[in-house]
Amino acid sequence: MIKKVKLGLNIKFIAATCSIILFTSILLSYFFIDKQYQILKDFTENRIVALANSLASSSEFAVDTSEPNREFLYHLVKNSLKEEYVIYSVVYNSKGILLVSETIANENVEKYVKSTPIESSLIKNLEQNKIQEDIISISKIGKVLDVIVPISYTEFSSEIKLDKQKKEKMLGVVRIGLSLNEINSQKNSMIKSAVLLTLFILFIGIIFSFFFIKIISKEELSLGTKK
Repeated sequence: MIKKVKLGLNIKFIAATCSIILFTSILLSYFFIDKQYQILKDFTENRIVALANSLASSSEFAVDTSEPNREFLYHLVKNSLKEEYVIYSVVYNSKGILLVSETIANENVEKYVKSTPIESSLIKNLEQNKIQEDIISISKIGKVLDVIVPISYTEFSSEIKLDKQKKEKMLGVVRIGLSLNEINSQKNSMIKSAVLLTLFILFIGIIFSFFFIKIISKEELSLGTKK
């Protein structure tokens, strides 16, 4: 009867130890993975936004003409596509008409770019918001961060006033798509590593519990013998 009680207590102790280890590991892993994923996501978003703004700035003079310099614009979008994980780069004029575009060699990406024109309402919103970011899904490509920024410059009034009048002139729009597969892949890799680490810690915890119970049992046996 006493042995059964001890066995029951031993199992409960091991179960309690494993539960604490498991709960703590899952909680810490969740916060760590979430934090690392957010840092990686923010870094990627900032990088693609900086690339889009740089392309918009470089495109300004090529777009601000009666006949846009398409050759120069094509050179710019082609270079932007060399950036890691960028899958399409497009330049539109102020009316939303596509001037130049370059995509990776993928039929679905090309189809998406051609089938999703820039609406005039979006161009008006860009005059105030300066940027639009969306996460879209393209068949056989996965999740894509779609970033749209305006090509514009500031016009200052020629009138001499204390308060200088300035106005943003919209010249066009730059659109860049960045594949999020690598970020999601890294997140999945972190989750797998966290699971393996949790299992390893759990295994160590079980071994520790067995040794701890064995030491206590020996102490109890030693005390019982002395009595």
